[in-house]
Amino acid sequence: MSPIEFYRDESGAPRARPATPDQQEEAMLAQFLESDLQDDDQTCRELLDALSRLEEQGTGHYEFIGNSYALDLDPERIVMACHGDEEGRPVTIDPAELRRVVQDWLGFIEN
Repeated sequence: MSPIEFYRDESGAPRARPATPDQQEEAMLAQFLESDLQDDDQTCRELLDALSRLEEQGTGHYEFIGNSYALDLDPERIVMACHGDEEGRPVTIDPAELRRVVQDWLGFIEN
């Protein structure tokens, strides 16, 4: 089961929320999907391509700067930080987890 639930609001916009309440990592990922990836399949594919390149090379670095979040990616971990949350702490995410969530989101927005 995905840690993120996807749905469409009354206007048809894609939305996401954590499957389990009070999970900081999942809440940030859900917000990232809504605010930074939105319904943009091209941005989703670009992020997935960057993850694939890092995985294949085993080294390297990629930075994704979105509307609300910045992601610092390397093959071992991803650090996600919110631009507008000065008191918030960055969250570390496993690259495989981000890949799964973005692939699921892409499948959702394409339907």
